[in-house]
Formats: sequence, structure tokens, C-alpha cells
Amino acid sequence: MTVERESWVVKWARLARAVPRGGVAAGLLVDIVEDPRQDSARIAVFPVRAAAAALRVSPVLLLDALECLSDAGLLRWSWGEAAAPSDPWAVVTLTGA
Repeated sequence: MTVERESWVVKWARLARAVPRGGVAAGLLVDIVEDPRQDSARIAVFPVRAAAAALRVSPVLLLDALECLSDAGLLRWSWGEAAAPSDPWAVVTLTGA
């Protein structure tokens, strides 16, 4: 990881954790975008229910956290194509910072 990218990620995470409920999703999103297997440095794609279970929060709380971070201008998100209708995927692009 380059110093420039690390600085952006650290700054984004600090801003995200300052947003009410933003800390719920901040660590997950940083981990996903920092994964070297990711195609894009600022995009995270994940199944909502599985991610919420991994975080030990409800899917509703995770989605609320994404909305709060979106309202704060730190990300844009949309629904991805679901592998199964019972577990929709979120497509998140980190912005800001």
C-alpha cells in the first residue's frame, strides 16, 4: 500500500467513524477496499445479510449506517444483483476524504 493511498484510507475511516452509526460499517468497508483481490480501490461489493452477521449487527443497522455515511457525503451505494433474493448485495463507492 502506498503512503498516499494509506493516508486517504485512514482519513476516510476517521471521518466515517465520526458520523453517527458510521462506525458500524467503516471497518468493514476499509477492509474490503484494502483487500488486494479487489478490482477497484474505492468500491466494495458485499452481501448485506452476511456482512451484517459478520459484524454482529442487524442488516437494518448496517443499511442505516450506509445511509448515514451516504448522507455525510462519504460514500454512494446502490443495490447490486442478488445471488439470492433473501440476501441482497450492496455496491458501495467510497467518496469524500
